[in-house]
Amino acid sequence: MISFLFFVAVYYTKNQYGCIWLKIFHHNSSGGGMFRDFSHAINSDEPNLYSILHKVTDDYKISGKYEFLLEYPELSGYNRWKQSLHPLYEKDDTNPVKGYEAISISWDVQYWGGLTKSSRSGNTLIDGSCGHTNWYYSIGAYKNHEWISSVCPSTKDCFPGPADKKKEVILWVRVVSTTINECPTWSTQYVWKLSVLGYFFFLL
Repeated sequence: MISFLFFVAVYYTKNQYGCIWLKIFHHNSSGGGMFRDFSHAINSDEPNLYSILHKVTDDYKISGKYEFLLEYPELSGYNRWKQSLHPLYEKDDTNPVKGYEAISISWDVQYWGGLTKSSRSGNTLIDGSCGHTNWYYSIGAYKNHEWISSVCPSTKDCFPGPADKKKEVILWVRVVSTTINECPTWSTQYVWKLSVLGYFFFLL
């Protein structure tokens, strides 16, 4: 007997500001809590703890730079910029980070200068307080980070945003039609694409 096992890989895209964006990270702590560890923070398909950061390679660079879009649903505005540094794997102690190029910046407080691998690795995966030990603009806050006990001790579901505690953050990367096969070129708010992996099981 031959059986097939199918897996669905979910990718979210949107067409906004004249570009196609792929969602690579979405943390809603009020619905999902915090990430458990590094592995969880770079690869998770949970709706409120969503991350495909591990899939962002050099193929996503456009003219040698990544173009990112950072949003906080609790706030109006957004940060849109370019940088050559890969924030998951590279740490930059300068401000701004390597190759930083501002496009539209709503928040620049707390040493904003792009995203980098965090110096506070026990608290978060990535932050935007470049060249400083603060970890505002947190991407991938961990479950037991020290900040949570003093800032939101009762709910324990917040992390540092641009200037104070936030509960939701979304990070997008700009893509072109050839970047990944799963990324469509048509305009839509969210797109679910089916990626099929077939496994054969022979049962005697």
